[in-house]
Amino acid sequence: MNPIPVLIDPSERIVVAHKVATPIINATRDKYGELVPMTLDAWCRAPDDVKIASLLTLALAWLVSDPVGRHRATMSEISDSVSAAHNWSWTATEPSYAELKRRRDWGRQAAEREAVRAAAS
Repeated sequence: MNPIPVLIDPSERIVVAHKVATPIINATRDKYGELVPMTLDAWCRAPDDVKIASLLTLALAWLVSDPVGRHRATMSEISDSVSAAHNWSWTATEPSYAELKRRRDWGRQAAEREAVRAAAS
């Protein structure tokens, strides 16, 4: 069996993975019967062939459904919708970071001046 090439076209990943995984899964089914959902304990006690076939089945299911890509696309669409619907005009009236720093520094200096006056009197 040939390993999956590192650089393959994303549209062909499912086909290549299916060609690699299917013979292993089928051989395990022929030897042990249908692969059924198992608890963690049952999976730990299962033969290595069954463990590998189970993981390959899950990997193929993940590859077909591509939850990460779907999630990324959905979150991007939601972010765009929220951003487009939001009224951003308030940002023009808020003080800048430099202004906030100036105010904070002025407050510290005023407190220091007041402490000096209190100590002098």
